[in-house]
Amino acid sequence: GGIVMSLDGIEHGILRPNYNDARIHAAVNCASISCPDLLNRAYEPWNVQSALSQQTKLFLENIAKGLFIEDPTGSNKIKLSKIFLWFKDDFSNGNVATFLKDYESPKTNIKTFLDKYGADDTTKWDIQYLDYNWNLNGE
Repeated sequence: GGIVMSLDGIEHGILRPNYNDARIHAAVNCASISCPDLLNRAYEPWNVQSALSQQTKLFLENIAKGLFIEDPTGSNKIKLSKIFLWFKDDFSNGNVATFLKDYESPKTNIKTFLDKYGADDTTKWDIQYLDYNWNLNGE
């Protein structure tokens, strides 16, 4: 359309403000090592909702990138991607617990963790953030 756009501009200038969907963070990103893995097919109108949910689930199940709970019944420590820190308000208006409830998975231990330490807020959580590697994938 004659307008020069960057991928960053599309993500942060168009998608995030217009769609208000935190799953975008698991789908459209900078392709660094710590970013969620990119989908290897196009987002189409017929698959976008399921693809966004699937990419979010895969991101959270990756203990090096998304979410890590070592001992869900013995410790209130949870490690999250720094994406949850940088874009906190995108995740259920800052309530990451509410967002994570939608992505319960045996691989993440999130259900057990939420049952013990709170599924409606994070005040009982010891939130730590995973180191973020900005090197590009494939380097």
